[in-house]
Amino acid sequence: MGIVGSYLVDTYALFEWYVDGNLAYRPYFVEMEGEESYTTHLTLLEFYHGVFHDAGKSSADEMLDLVLSYLRVVPLDIKSVKDAAIFRSEGLRTKKKYSYVDSANYVVARHLRVPFLTGDEAFRDVPNVAFVK
Repeated sequence: MGIVGSYLVDTYALFEWYVDGNLAYRPYFVEMEGEESYTTHLTLLEFYHGVFHDAGKSSADEMLDLVLSYLRVVPLDIKSVKDAAIFRSEGLRTKKKYSYVDSANYVVARHLRVPFLTGDEAFRDVPNVAFVK
């Protein structure tokens, strides 16, 4: 059947699957029927903006509706805000340039006890990450 489990999906993964059709992401999106995966409002903001900028409102609305039919949106709470700021700051001290959105998504994934699905190079070899290229 493929890869089984739940994930917190980041913007990189959404673009790779829904826009670019990267087949490496197929097990995470197609073969996970019945599994619950997550994303955040911040990821939806980045994704919608990217599709809107490249393809217009109609495409952005359509793609967002499709994403929302598969992923549960998790709100960002104050603990996640604080933990994301700390994670990003610690990363910068070790020359890792995590974005604010990715930092928030990563800590939300940890709080949910699910892997963070991304292909962002900054997260290669980071614990609790399903890294896919």
